Amino acid sequence: MTDKEFDLYLEETMDSPPPAELSEEFTPWRTAMSRILWGTGWTTLTFSFLYLDVILPAVGWIMQLLGYRALRKENGWFRLGYVLSWVRLLWWLGVFAVRATIYANEPMVERILTIGAHAMVIPGFLILLALRNGICAVQRKVGLTVDLGYGLLVWYLIFLAFALVQYQGILVWGMMISYICILRYLYTLSKELD
Repeated sequence: MTDKEFDLYLEETMDSPPPAELSEEFTPWRTAMSRILWGTGWTTLTFSFLYLDVILPAVGWIMQLLGYRALRKENGWFRLGYVLSWVRLLWWLGVFAVRATIYANEPMVERILTIGAHAMVIPGFLILLALRNGICAVQRKVGLTVDLGYGLLVWYLIFLAFALVQYQGILVWGMMISYICILRYLYTLSKELD
């Protein structure tokens, strides 16, 4: 049965559309955006106890990949996010595998991993840019005014600067709170695009 035949079958057999409450709960857009935003959060925050420094990023990379996979046909920006999600996941898995070997503490391996970690900053920024521009493209497509700012990108650059100077003050907590607020805003904005 093709998609057209299935749609015709549904039209013929259904008397009325499903209740609004049911259709609001289950939308592919909201599920995909939820995965992307949760994945982004879990790959950003690191807790160094109970192996959460391994578990949360692993789940985060997979959630992000699945979210971008669902939206990759929507526009080119989400497709870029999907490709970058693969790049970052494969890099993370490679680093994890290398760290499990006896060569992990070799100076050459450490140098390569450090250079690679610094290089992964660029895909990290680009994936957030792809998210922002992908949402903006969808807003334009449905006729909404594009009101999505550059908050997440600015946050990323400021936090990167904190990392470069190894800042450990109280502003880090403010940055974490603002990060959660930005992700929450993106989630509520994605609900409007259902």
